[in-house]
Amino acid sequence: MWVRVLGMSEDAFIGSLLNAPKQLTSVELGSEIMFVVPERFEYPLRVTAQYLAERHKWQIHACTGCGLDELFDAPSLLIAKVFPNTPGQLEMFTVLCGACGGAQVVQKLAAEPESKSSVATAWWKRWLVR
Repeated sequence: MWVRVLGMSEDAFIGSLLNAPKQLTSVELGSEIMFVVPERFEYPLRVTAQYLAERHKWQIHACTGCGLDELFDAPSLLIAKVFPNTPGQLEMFTVLCGACGGAQVVQKLAAEPESKSSVATAWWKRWLVR
């Protein structure tokens, strides 16, 4: 896909498609898409809002084959597809790399406790409202 970059958000670039993708039917010429630029990969990757919303909750280890440290789908979609009969939440799983077929390990990050500075900021904001 060829993209005209329109801007960027906190997590991704935003662009408009300049051509119609041949194998991807969910977008068409002129569609607005989001994409990221992985450090160890030759090309940018199209991402979805769902992927970006979930990505910060997981550590995506680099592929054993090509080094890609992003996924082609949101972790929840991969879990549903690859492990459809697994009850409960997975803390870690492996998938085949969408680029080269190597192995990627995806590990859920521990929930971070609220930092003292954010507690102080929340207190300060409440105090100012009084």
